[in-house]
Amino acid sequence: MERLARRVAPLAWIALLAVAATELLTHVTVRSRVASERDWRAAAAFVREQWQEGDLALAAPAWADPLLRRHLGDVLRLRDVARSDLAGYRRLWSLSQRGYRPAEADDGPPELRRQFGRLLVERWRLATPRLLFDFVAHVERARVARLDDHRERVCSWRRTPPSGTGGLGRGPYRPEHHAVCPGGIWVGATVVEDLSLRLRRCVLQPPPGAPLTVTFEDVPLEGGQLVAYAGLYHRDERKREGPPITLRVLLDGREIARMVHRDGEGWKRMVSEPLPEAGRGTFRFVVEGKRPRRGARRFCWAASVQRAPKGAAR
Repeated sequence: MERLARRVAPLAWIALLAVAATELLTHVTVRSRVASERDWRAAAAFVREQWQEGDLALAAPAWADPLLRRHLGDVLRLRDVARSDLAGYRRLWSLSQRGYRPAEADDGPPELRRQFGRLLVERWRLATPRLLFDFVAHVERARVARLDDHRERVCSWRRTPPSGTGGLGRGPYRPEHHAVCPGGIWVGATVVEDLSLRLRRCVLQPPPGAPLTVTFEDVPLEGGQLVAYAGLYHRDERKREGPPITLRVLLDGREIARMVHRDGEGWKRMVSEPLPEAGRGTFRFVVEGKRPRRGARRFCWAASVQRAPKGAAR
C-alpha cells in the first residue's frame, strides 16, 4: 500500500502542475486576443470624429457592451443602448474583436474598415424603416386611465424625485414624471431587463386587474405600420408562474393589433396591418391581466409607427 502511495503522489503533483500550466496558457492566449484600453481609446476617437445623426454603434462580442458605453457614452443615447429594433438608424458602426460581428450587421462587406490594434472598426449603410412616431418618447403627453366596471378613472401626471436607480437586478426605476393611478400603480417611461437580461426602453404599464389604458392623440399614419414589443421585468417572468397578460392596440376605436404574452416568451414583437396613407389618428394601448397570487407583474411595452423604405416588403 505504501509503495502504491509513493507511486501515485508524483503523478498527482504532475497533474496539478499540468492544470496550472494549462490555465496560465489559456489566460495568456485570451489576453493576447483581447483589445487593450489603448485600442478602445483610438477606435472610439475615430468613430466620434465621423459620428452623424442616425448612427448606431455596437460591440461584438456582446460582453464588450460596457466598454463601448464607457468609451462612446457621450454620443450614445439611452434609446440606442436599450432599443428594440433598428428603425430610424441610417448607419451601423461595429467595434469588434476576436472575429465576432454584431448580429444586426449586414452580411455584405462594410463601406469602411479600420484596424486599431486588436479592435476592428467597420461601418455599414442601413436601409431601415423610417420612424414616424415613437410612443415611448411621447408618453408624457398621453392620457392614462383605469377602467373599473366600464367607468374610466383618469390617472394624474405627477413630478416627484425619481425612485430607484435601475441597473442589473435592481428593478425598473420610476421616472421623475409619471402617471399615478388608483391603487398606487404608476405608468411611465423606464428601462427594464428582459428575460434575456437585455436592456429595454419601454412604457411600464402593469396589469392592475381592471384594464389600464394609455391614449395618444394626433399620431401621424402616413401608410406606416404599428410595430410593438412587450415583456416583463426578468424576475417577474423567469419563474413562469404568472397569468398571461394581453396588450391590445386600438386606432380610432378599432383594434389593429393584439398580443397575449405568456411567461417564458421574453421580449415579444407584433406588427399591425398597414395604416391609412393620410391623416392622423388616436392610438389606445390597453393592458389587461388577472392579479397575480403573489409578487409583482411589471409589464412593459415599446411601440412606434414605422414606414418601410420604398420597394421593401412589409
